[in-house]
Amino acid sequence: YEPLKSPDKKWVTDNCGMTLVNLYRDEADYVSSGSGFIYDITPEYVYVVSVYHVTSAFDQKPTRITFFDGTYTPVVFKSIRLNAGNEASLFRIPVSDVPYHTLVRLRQVAYDEDIYDDIHVGTPLIEYCKNWRAGAREDLIKYVNVISFGLSDIQKRYVDDDEYFAVTRASESGMSGTAIFDERGILSGICSKTMMPLSEEEPRFRDGCDFLLMVDGLPELLERAEGSE
Repeated sequence: YEPLKSPDKKWVTDNCGMTLVNLYRDEADYVSSGSGFIYDITPEYVYVVSVYHVTSAFDQKPTRITFFDGTYTPVVFKSIRLNAGNEASLFRIPVSDVPYHTLVRLRQVAYDEDIYDDIHVGTPLIEYCKNWRAGAREDLIKYVNVISFGLSDIQKRYVDDDEYFAVTRASESGMSGTAIFDERGILSGICSKTMMPLSEEEPRFRDGCDFLLMVDGLPELLERAEGSE
């Protein structure tokens, strides 16, 4: 899809969902174990981005991947991680493993290497996950605002890498690894971790926060994955 020139939250929720996936333990398990999104589609592979604490649980093990329309397929993949201090993780599945009626409707996220020129404290973003529970889809759409860039002493208790930024706490179980969009539909972050409320400490974190991974390193991840073919 092509992102918008101006903000439109409804357009984002109507059109960006075709990039989203869920990962499950097996075909009988409808409790989502994590999420991801489609970063690139080539004639041979669909490349999916998530976070390492999700993908590492499935590496080279039978896994069920569910697409935006509820279609699912069994896969076995090996993921790669950006680096030891950054949770961004990528794996690929052959296009031949994706049912054709779903494959032709899949979309890769809109990526802009300059996205952080437009994101500041207070910027509204959209955490978006299509979660499948008991065979039924639940659209988890969370409207959040950026709280801070850079890590305070409080935040360093939870993450130790400056590739994170903090937004309003809103994520739910199963959203780890899903995409965060700005209001034009451009990929802005990856849902990674949550800091619980801190009632007696710094006021801006009294309700906790979600930590989002910055997406600057994704082109490097894709290049490494393609280089391994």
